[in-house]
Amino acid sequence: MPAFDTGELAPLWKRLVAGVIDNAPFFLLTGTYGIIYVAHRATGTPLNFSTLPASQVPQIIPSLWLFAGISLVLFFGLYPLMIIANVILVKTKAASMGKLILGLRIVREEDISLVFRDVIIREIVGRFISTLGLGIGYLWILFDKRRQGWHDKMARTLVIRRRYVNPAARPAAPSGENIVG
Repeated sequence: MPAFDTGELAPLWKRLVAGVIDNAPFFLLTGTYGIIYVAHRATGTPLNFSTLPASQVPQIIPSLWLFAGISLVLFFGLYPLMIIANVILVKTKAASMGKLILGLRIVREEDISLVFRDVIIREIVGRFISTLGLGIGYLWILFDKRRQGWHDKMARTLVIRRRYVNPAARPAAPSGENIVG
């Protein structure tokens, strides 16, 4: 089994892409539903993005309210499930799905294993606080020398690269013997 060498902070772009991957199912479901529903109600036919006549503008208002209601149900129904799945992944694999795909890992600053309390602080409390104020807690990653968002700082975690190293491929330590003929 390969060992991994840790310590190098994750590049900003990988953290961004990992976040997009983590939230893609939620945004794809709600966004796709929204586009299809509004297009259908506005034009009378699905996926017809033609200009809406002015006479139909009052007719679309109830549809927009219905869309908003269904979106809220999807948000409050699906998003908690995604949070629970993320908490389980971070606790068991030390990474979210996006971080696993991109070879990143979440570690404690003190170089100890993540405990359940750390995961809850980071993934639920910290992410909620990081989202407040238009996501400034996430933007903090751009300015912090250790690339920590507020959720990382609260849980005392770092996101690092996971580099697999085959121990058999490493050169053997010199033993003092002359093996060349």
